[in-house]
Amino acid sequence: MSLLVPDFDPEHIIWLDWETYYDADYTLKKLSTSDYIRDPRFEGIGIGVDDGEQTAWLEVDEFREWAKTVPWDRCAVGAHHLHFDNFILSHHFDIHPAFGFCTMSMARTFGIDAGVSLEALAEHFGVGKKGNEVLAAKGKHRRDFTQAEWLQYGEYCKNDTLLAKAIFGKMVDQGFPEPELWLVDATVKMFSNPKFKLDEPQLREYLIYEQNRKAELLARIGMGKKEIGSNEILANAFRSLGVEPPVKRSPATGKDIYAFAKVDPGMQDLLEHENDEVRWLAEARIAVKSTTNETRAERFLKMGANNATMPVYLSYWKAHTGRWAGSDRRNFQNLGRVDPRKPMSGKLKKSLLAPEGYEVVAADSGAIEARVNAWLAGHTELVDAFRTNVDIYSRFASEVYGREVDRKRKPDHPKFNPEDESAGGLGKVAQLALGYQMGWPKFASTLLAGPMGAAPIQLAETDARSMEVNIDKFLNNDWKVEKVENMVSRLDMDALLVHCAVSDSIVSKYRTVNKPIVDLWATMEQVIEGMDVAQPGEEFAFGPGDCLKVVRHGILLPNGLMLRYPGLRESEEGGYSYLGQYGKQRQHLYGGLLDENCVQSLARIIIGEQMLSIKAKYGYDTVLCTHDEICVIVPEAEAELATQRLVAEMKIAPSWAVGLPLTAEGGHAKSYGDC
Repeated sequence: MSLLVPDFDPEHIIWLDWETYYDADYTLKKLSTSDYIRDPRFEGIGIGVDDGEQTAWLEVDEFREWAKTVPWDRCAVGAHHLHFDNFILSHHFDIHPAFGFCTMSMARTFGIDAGVSLEALAEHFGVGKKGNEVLAAKGKHRRDFTQAEWLQYGEYCKNDTLLAKAIFGKMVDQGFPEPELWLVDATVKMFSNPKFKLDEPQLREYLIYEQNRKAELLARIGMGKKEIGSNEILANAFRSLGVEPPVKRSPATGKDIYAFAKVDPGMQDLLEHENDEVRWLAEARIAVKSTTNETRAERFLKMGANNATMPVYLSYWKAHTGRWAGSDRRNFQNLGRVDPRKPMSGKLKKSLLAPEGYEVVAADSGAIEARVNAWLAGHTELVDAFRTNVDIYSRFASEVYGREVDRKRKPDHPKFNPEDESAGGLGKVAQLALGYQMGWPKFASTLLAGPMGAAPIQLAETDARSMEVNIDKFLNNDWKVEKVENMVSRLDMDALLVHCAVSDSIVSKYRTVNKPIVDLWATMEQVIEGMDVAQPGEEFAFGPGDCLKVVRHGILLPNGLMLRYPGLRESEEGGYSYLGQYGKQRQHLYGGLLDENCVQSLARIIIGEQMLSIKAKYGYDTVLCTHDEICVIVPEAEAELATQRLVAEMKIAPSWAVGLPLTAEGGHAKSYGDC
């Protein structure tokens, strides 16, 4: 399948930059972008505009009159932070350009150590220098500027406008792919042309529920938020009940600190303590410290107040592997799952509604990372299993337990086994967790911490017998026993040793039955060495159809962008490391991690290409996307057809991924959570 992109060639390209009022309290450092622009204090001081013929500094009223002459439906608009400038156009002027260029978004793909500010990019690309007149504008309304001051501010703004335009030209000249420009545009429009409405009554009910739940927990223990939030007070409260508070070693200082986080094994032990009062203390602490749902509900209510639409702010190419990520003080990609067994679950998702007369349609790729990993490894047998819709989680559980496991059988099935649900769950966790070279110590800890948001899994002697695990062989390995003894866990040592022995057996089983994936990790070690020794201009292809290319300190991806490992070098202690986080921190790199990075990048490219195809074929704008999901909003009468279309598109492999079996499922409803 050749890559489809929407058919649009702009008649005009306009670059612009808004300058707006701000002060010590009213600033983007303290408010989200949408809250700032929708705030009653919002005031445009002026706008810099470049239409290709001249660059002008306009009063707001001048811009309003000029905008009436512009055919916005045939225009592309560019800005450095287009989320900001485009939202001003849509919210305050009802202007919706057909297309948009965002230099901040594009620049993230270039791996520039200095960051993606306009100042840093101007210096990096050598196109000029950014001024600092904006600092003198703090706290000044338009009326507070003299004409000379306003004109001087305009020179600063026009310079910013031209810098963004020049930076864009440099990035295009250096090979920024045209299809990715469409994804930048789609990302910005999720925010600047929002479609979701808010179910305020449902969300207020949820907020009250969360507040009452915490109040009841605090009332039960007779403490306030401030007290339960104090480590020392909580520690003394545990001691008064005859329990020594758990501690852990601080990675920053090397000293012991209290281990009161939900994921800490000691805290998990207290959450299951036989003494009700101890358990209540732990539950109250976790509840008070876990403010995410409350905070999100409050922010959603502010965003959707007065029937306003809900802007979805995602950052393009924000993660190292190119994935989209939540930003602007909210994360729409992690809103909590809807669990039919828990009536109050998924309320944030359920509060996002389609407008009147429309429905939300969402389609979700099935096990896309596991499929890409098997395909990349040339694991023909596993790829065929995916292609024929074999339940690989039940199949691996069958391998582990040495009997047939089918986690999908219902109680009325003649071969129903009530133990299959937990066995199949373990098979799923193992398949998803072990594909990137996770060892048994981390796997054991992952199970005890509760994998993928599920309940903790403790493997016991009954599991060892079912799986025919030789516990004594594990105990006779001094190195393995020492590793267990150094682990922090809520289990006593005997139980922990059994748990780790069974975990070790599962990891070994995974690697035995998935040898091509194990071989891929070894190949990735060679790729790392290749990235280190490759000279500028050299490239070496690998992967099915040579879909990936090794270059110096990076891997060229099928979409023309690069998975970057700046400063890659061999470490003195062995292995390799590179400079991550814009060159701020050295990070370890090994075969399994590079495999994971490549798989995530390829999966992200697949989702992106599917978004473009859906837009090109059917005109559907993506209103929200996650790592494996595409969401659109369509008229009610078209919802079922749109669901079929999305599912069909998401089953089609890209042209560069011949033989990759993809699958998807979807649904539609009035709310995002219900579809």
